[in-house]
Amino acid sequence: MPRHARFFAFVFFASLVAAPWGAHSAAAQEPDELAVPVEMDVEIPVITEADIQEADTAAAPEPADGNTFHAAVCPPLFAKAADAPDDKGSTALVSWNGCDPKYPAVSGYRVYRAEKDGQGYGPFKQIAELSADAKAGKNYEYSDEGLRDGDQYLYRVASFKGEDISYAFSLVSGKAITDLGPVLPERQIIAWDNRHEVSAGSAVAAPINVSAKDKPNDAGAGIIVSWTPPAAAAAAAGLRYNIYRSTQAEGDYKLIGSVGKERSEYADESHKSGPKDKDYYYMVAAADADGGLAVSEHSNAARAKVQLINWETWNFFLFALILSIFITYFIQSIKSGKKLFVRKIAGLEAIEESIGRATEMGKPVLFIPGILDMNDVQTVASIVILGRIARQVAEYDTRLMVPTSKSLVMTTGRETVKEAFISVGRPDAYNDDIVTYLTDEQFGYVAGVNGLMVRNKPATCLYFGAFFAESLILAETGNHIGAIQIAGTAQPAQLPFFIAACDYTLIGEELFAASAYLSHEPKLLGSLKGQDVGKLLGMGGMIFGGVFATIAEVSGAGWATSITEFFHRLFTAAVN
Repeated sequence: MPRHARFFAFVFFASLVAAPWGAHSAAAQEPDELAVPVEMDVEIPVITEADIQEADTAAAPEPADGNTFHAAVCPPLFAKAADAPDDKGSTALVSWNGCDPKYPAVSGYRVYRAEKDGQGYGPFKQIAELSADAKAGKNYEYSDEGLRDGDQYLYRVASFKGEDISYAFSLVSGKAITDLGPVLPERQIIAWDNRHEVSAGSAVAAPINVSAKDKPNDAGAGIIVSWTPPAAAAAAAGLRYNIYRSTQAEGDYKLIGSVGKERSEYADESHKSGPKDKDYYYMVAAADADGGLAVSEHSNAARAKVQLINWETWNFFLFALILSIFITYFIQSIKSGKKLFVRKIAGLEAIEESIGRATEMGKPVLFIPGILDMNDVQTVASIVILGRIARQVAEYDTRLMVPTSKSLVMTTGRETVKEAFISVGRPDAYNDDIVTYLTDEQFGYVAGVNGLMVRNKPATCLYFGAFFAESLILAETGNHIGAIQIAGTAQPAQLPFFIAACDYTLIGEELFAASAYLSHEPKLLGSLKGQDVGKLLGMGGMIFGGVFATIAEVSGAGWATSITEFFHRLFTAAVN
């Protein structure tokens, strides 16, 4: 492209990825328990509304100075209550962080629980008292066992100091939190022999026709579980379905997932890292709003299997097949002597002229293959171009300089240049000093190349490959010494600098087409023409799809809608 022939405006989009803040990773340590549970002959304090108001007022996390806290004692932090995993619905876990180290230490912590009855939640009663650890900020956890499966519970955690009992309840983000929960102990495991007992008292009927089958068109990672909802499921408020799994038909079934009442199918995707050679059985339980469970019969045995062909991606296979046919056709046509049209690229047409200019002036040609290693496709393309340029340099008996920043690029470049010199009958003109290694350090390499430019004043500077911040430095130095400069890169951010400072610039894909353009290798040219056919097919699909989508939207014709859906499916990746 001639200098100043085009102007480009590049719009760069930056994605801000917010990493989620993880919870404190230290494992919870079991504190010393003073009384768990509190014996019946011990007076159990009941929290009153006055206590709650006092706690909410006292728990404001604004210290008057570095040593004083408004509350009589500082509150526990980040308290939470949740159902215990892998149990039979009889345990809840209450956890919290100890007092902030900048406040005076407390004597201990008290855990309170309220149970839900027909009138709502009853009074909070103390169920445990735990002594404070000497290490402030320690993680605490209390396991409340012996709960009734299906009942709901609320929890509160308070700290105390000595004889002065002050209910400074848990804080989350500076806000006093009095109630933790509600916690509905979920039955994590159901024994086959115990399913009728679990279902007793449920307000809804159990799902029926539970079946399981391998998920089609996948890599053996999923099993589809389906069922028929009970008759009154649609009208039941808060209904959901819990899915349980076992490796034995009459064994213990473990909870693996839960879905809303509008669903009647569940995809068990947990086999991605697990064994794929086992049979699995499933039960589905209808869980009502009060925690009652109605457990179904178990399903048939199902096993996750790997499918060799994903038929949902037939469109990709179709495109690959069409492109392969065209690429093979073009390769065979070129081998048979047929001339294929390839659009001329001004920058490549100017390479031979620029090498001839360097020969006439008695000055060297400088070739820079980018700054990335041989694992980058741009570097591979630049080495192919180097081979063609080395042939012309050898024919014209012109000096060539190829400084590199990677040792593997140096080795590959030497072999490429050596082969080029041999192919034109000039093996005596080759020496290893043509391709040299400077340094892996980015700006150290740029400084070394700039030194070569200033000292040797090459008549032609060629930049092909991956470039970054050094692109403008190199191009400005080449412009300063008056060299003809031709550049090519697929780095969008560096193209404006090359366009501004170089005589010709290969933009993006032109860099990869250059290797086929210069070498006239049938396989490369055939692949290039085949890719062009793929682009034409894609453009045609978008045009026709847009036309039919417009017709369907304006007229509402069913045939246009069907064609539009076909084009949409044709160019859409299947999500498995």
